[in-house]
Amino acid sequence: MYKFIGKNGIRLLLFLAGMVCLTAGILQGDYRDTLIKAIMICLECIGIG
Repeated sequence: MYKFIGKNGIRLLLFLAGMVCLTAGILQGDYRDTLIKAIMICLECIGIG
């Protein structure tokens, strides 16, 4: 039983840590930088940018 709780506990802890990091990045506005870079790369590939 402890083995089952241990594995699920680690998974839950990693999931929550990921959600905290994702939320922190969104609140800081980091997604805008990534989105702008992705748009520029796409525009360069099709020859507009």
